[in-house]
Amino acid sequence: MTTMLLESPRLLNVPAQRTLEKLNFRREAHFVENLWFPGRWSSEYWYAILEREWFRQAQ
Repeated sequence: MTTMLLESPRLLNVPAQRTLEKLNFRREAHFVENLWFPGRWSSEYWYAILEREWFRQAQ
């Protein structure tokens, strides 16, 4: 499973990051200011977990 978070340099989505990390997702990539939204750049974090890890924690 892979998920990504879009981050504004002015407002980090810390609660979403904490939730993913509590679910044992790993931050696997950080793309710094790689996306242009009207008037500003935004960064992107990619989180991932292996399927077997996801199901192992559900037991």
